[in-house]
Amino acid sequence: LHVLPRAPRSGNKAHRIVKSLLDLAGYKDVAVKMSGRNNPESLCKAFFVTFTNFETPQEQADRTGRYVVRFDPSTFYMPEVLAAPKLDHNPVPYTAEIAPESQVPYTAENTSENQIAGRVRKVKKEAVEKTKFKKKGIIEI
Repeated sequence: LHVLPRAPRSGNKAHRIVKSLLDLAGYKDVAVKMSGRNNPESLCKAFFVTFTNFETPQEQADRTGRYVVRFDPSTFYMPEVLAAPKLDHNPVPYTAEIAPESQVPYTAENTSENQIAGRVRKVKKEAVEKTKFKKKGIIEI
């Protein structure tokens, strides 16, 4: 389940089962996008897993060690700090922040495009060989 905020006084928008659970839990102005199975048992289980694992912006900031920021269109996408980490510890690094000496150097051998192109050439070659066998009347078993 993906839970999204909605405009004030717009109500809950979700599957009928999830909407009734939202109303019973007291949530207002929430949109829920579902993916996957939508039988009642799966929906109820996903609802309780999703809503029990919510964390406040402060909990998220403390867990990651980073500021939690909101970019609101009404303020022309100017950042608004929702929470700052309480403890001064090292944050979880992004891939861009990993030291260059610990990164794998960029070479043609370790790029995914080169590996994919090699696999594509191999598959095309196998397909051509199979069509040659079919034209000659030879059948592989």
